[in-house]
Amino acid sequence: MHQVIQDNLEEYLAGSLRAEDQRQVESHLEGCADCRRDLASMREMSGWLQSLRGEQAPEPASGFYARVSRRIAAVEEESSRSIWAALLEPAFARRVAFASLLLLASLGSFLVSRESDYSQGPTPELVLAVENEAPSSLDSRDHMLATLVSYHK
Repeated sequence: MHQVIQDNLEEYLAGSLRAEDQRQVESHLEGCADCRRDLASMREMSGWLQSLRGEQAPEPASGFYARVSRRIAAVEEESSRSIWAALLEPAFARRVAFASLLLLASLGSFLVSRESDYSQGPTPELVLAVENEAPSSLDSRDHMLATLVSYHK
């Protein structure tokens, strides 16, 4: 279909096209057999669709608008609740508190079990092993002195 018809097709079929545009469409249709054929098939389809239309528009059931209004209000209410309101619910607050206590207890027990590994200084065997090594430089002597000074029994 050509551009003139495509731009104004709906208005032309509905009969609501301005006079100037309607003359332009009709002059195009006089010279174009393809567009006339396409327009005829569209009018035929439009007639078929109008034949399917009922005599009266269906009416909604009683209370339909009230139910729709209630559902809209419920959706708006749910969407207006913030995340902080969900956090303040008692069941969620209890779960968060319980999870925090479990985390604190597990971290505390881990630290208590590892405390014995770090509380002791170097063992005598370690001091003697470092002492028996031949000092290769002045830095290793300083290191040995620092090790002996920090030894606690």
